[in-house]
Amino acid sequence: MKNIYIIILLIVFGGYSYSQSQNPKFLGDLPLSTGYEHVGHKDLYVGNKGSELFFANIDDSTSLGYIKTENFPDCLLAVNKFGGNDIYKKLKSGGFQRIIHVKKIDGTFKVFYVDNNNESYNLVLTAEEKDGHTTFSATLLGYTFYWNNLLK
Repeated sequence: MKNIYIIILLIVFGGYSYSQSQNPKFLGDLPLSTGYEHVGHKDLYVGNKGSELFFANIDDSTSLGYIKTENFPDCLLAVNKFGGNDIYKKLKSGGFQRIIHVKKIDGTFKVFYVDNNNESYNLVLTAEEKDGHTTFSATLLGYTFYWNNLLK
């Protein structure tokens, strides 16, 4: 059943890109009309109770991945033009800030942190397609790595 959820997420993420070029550093709040569709529970090894995965359905043709983990900021997942995703964390002041950039290069997913200039600055991990990784699994690894590094 979890594999079905992952396939659905890949199809939705693959069909939508938030920007034509580099994704912006900041996004505003999601519209009040955004509906949240629960996809499943997954232990991303962040926090004590696991994470909940959702689709944030903005309109009939626009959905973004959405991750909720207790005691951590909510995060949006947006497709980028590099065969990967970007992760945005929800800000206390409102809106979202891009924190992680996942890029696919020749079958390798490279996960970077994003600096204050909205540039990928620090390669933090790689995941290989030949080892069974997908854009989605590499993005979730980046999410886990980011939050666990902040806790150190």
